[in-house]
Amino acid sequence: MIRTRVLPLIALAAAAAVSLGACGTSNTVAGTPSPVPAAAPAPAAPAKPAGPALTASPTGGLGTVVVDGTGFTLYRFDKDKPKPSKSTCNGACATQWGPVFVASADAVKAVQLEGVARTAVNTVKRADGKLQLTIAGWPVYRYSGDKAAGDTTGQGVGKVWFAVTPA
Repeated sequence: MIRTRVLPLIALAAAAAVSLGACGTSNTVAGTPSPVPAAAPAPAAPAKPAGPALTASPTGGLGTVVVDGTGFTLYRFDKDKPKPSKSTCNGACATQWGPVFVASADAVKAVQLEGVARTAVNTVKRADGKLQLTIAGWPVYRYSGDKAAGDTTGQGVGKVWFAVTPA
């Protein structure tokens, strides 16, 4: 007897569900969805200068010296030769005094300069075949003892290392 009362109720509930579904009470949207508007593109970052940069920068006690693009002081070695350019700092020397390399002679044209004459900047081929940047014919180096931009702790080391000036 319970079965005869429950079955009609189940049938009635099923009919109601079908009829409500036909009335469009669905939360699904028919058709092709609209495209989501694209976010505005972020502004392009300014282009970074190609190649290294050289800047004439005032120091506390040395006057104006040349620094690289990261602000580290560049040095010359008195045992090198400026005319014609020749780099003699190799092996352990080049570990402590890192030569400033350029990819090619044409890369010198891409060096960004501020306070350094373009005619003073060139390259020399080292014994290992790599090209080293020169300023006024002097091969230039970074000193491993300089720990922060603006340091000049390499000045006068061994009485043969000196900060490069723009002249």
